[in-house]
Amino acid sequence: MEPYLQHYRLLKDPEARKHFDKVVEDTPGDGFFFIAIGRKLLQMLRGEIDPLEFIFRDGLADRYYEALLNSDYHVYPASKFAELYSFKNPSMKVIEIGAGTGGQTMGLLQAMSHDGVKKWAQYDYTDISPSFFTHAREKFHEFLDFMRFRVCDISEDTVKQGFDSDYDLVIASHVLHATDSLQNTLGHVLHLAY
Repeated sequence: MEPYLQHYRLLKDPEARKHFDKVVEDTPGDGFFFIAIGRKLLQMLRGEIDPLEFIFRDGLADRYYEALLNSDYHVYPASKFAELYSFKNPSMKVIEIGAGTGGQTMGLLQAMSHDGVKKWAQYDYTDISPSFFTHAREKFHEFLDFMRFRVCDISEDTVKQGFDSDYDLVIASHVLHATDSLQNTLGHVLHLAY
């Protein structure tokens, strides 16, 4: 077989395909997520399985977001900044927009309390829907005295939603791009701090 056709072997050789799937599935971050979806994709496309239910059932989305956001590429800069900023301002107010499954949250909370002292006065964990809050309360149980769980649609006016303009730190990880108007959304984000 010509070298440039080697990858087609996966289509014809079940053992090669099985090995490839295992390598991808064991890839840190997103491999297991893509393999799990791939195995059910045809059923999803036929309407036999609800894709959202499948992704959020059994913690698949949680594991994906945590693996993705716990990579050094994401965690270190954000956590280090939060650690240093909380040291400078231990009574700060923090809001996390679109916290979802909390993939970014744990690293930040741990960084802001790495020495056993929680260095923030209030942490508002927000999402467009309250559906994530029950799981988040369980996940972050050790920080509940310093957290509030609130619905926030960052594409809409935050003042009308009851949010003040006095946050010291605004966190938005993998969420702002999902709005209709990035310009309006960034204006709402800015208003949370000024």
